[in-house]
Amino acid sequence: MDGPFRVRAGAVNRAVMMAERLLARACDSIICISDYERQEALRAGLPADKLAVIENGVSARTAPGVPAERRADAPLRIVFAGRFDRQKGFDTWLEVMRRL
Repeated sequence: MDGPFRVRAGAVNRAVMMAERLLARACDSIICISDYERQEALRAGLPADKLAVIENGVSARTAPGVPAERRADAPLRIVFAGRFDRQKGFDTWLEVMRRL
């Protein structure tokens, strides 16, 4: 993209970050859905004492079980759930698929 879009996108991003910092002052607690998101919030200037991490994934301990073995002739199915975005680890998923 050319320069003018970048400048505008940067200005919008700065405005959003400023609004988040202002709103954070009025919050008792800010929930982050991952350690990565907490680190991003800290980098954005949000107060560490208000940040809590509550992951929204499925716990392997409480998820329904699946058979430990599958039939030899059954196809292998692998699923990726999430945005195709570096934040979601899509680049890692692609590398793993390449190695398989």
